[in-house]
Amino acid sequence: MRYFLFIFLALPALINNVAAGTIYVDGNRFESLAESIPSIKDGSVIYLERGIYRKGAYISKSNISILGETGVVFDNAAVEGKAALVLTGKNVLVESIECKNISVSHGNGACIRFEGENLTVKNLYVHDSQSGIMTSYIKGFVKIEYSKFENLGNRGGYSHAMYINVDELSIRYSQILSTKNQGSGIKSRSKKVIVDNSVLASLSSKDSRLIDMANYGELIVKNSILQQGEESQIVN
Repeated sequence: MRYFLFIFLALPALINNVAAGTIYVDGNRFESLAESIPSIKDGSVIYLERGIYRKGAYISKSNISILGETGVVFDNAAVEGKAALVLTGKNVLVESIECKNISVSHGNGACIRFEGENLTVKNLYVHDSQSGIMTSYIKGFVKIEYSKFENLGNRGGYSHAMYINVDELSIRYSQILSTKNQGSGIKSRSKKVIVDNSVLASLSSKDSRLIDMANYGELIVKNSILQQGEESQIVN
């Protein structure tokens, strides 16, 4: 029997009345995320201090890093009718962010809506929202590591923990748990999907497929646990 070591770096819960923290863009200080946006350029490093952020951001620049101090939470913070973070540049890193209660009128509000090329996500915790990460069709890759997606889904199977359409999607050392309302854990139209050292579990939720390869493509699952519960609406 094979065993593997599963590691997940959980982000701690915060008291809901903590105000948003200070923002630093390339070392320059701003009192709000909105105030910082005009100063973000290609290659910028955006650092968020801990706190509750009630409004997200649309950022179009490339080669940027969005780094959260432990305890950064976007709460009901969707912008552009899409997501807490709408990102359209190339080569973007998002690290150490929590999202909750993200919703929009169309029913697919996400923590991250990516419309660029090449996204890396680390230590993301998305829960109790309509969607986790969404992309339109984009070239390149989406890489997700050490992240947790929990209690996501809406509209009877029309939103999911993640909906990804890229050349290659890779998910490592992550958890996708309790997707609800007949949503899928991973809904992919990508050419290639790799799931490695991760857990996908229905538990007691009324989800759909753990992995839905809607456009077929290559799927590789290794060193991982997949569990579909008795309440799942579609049997794989």
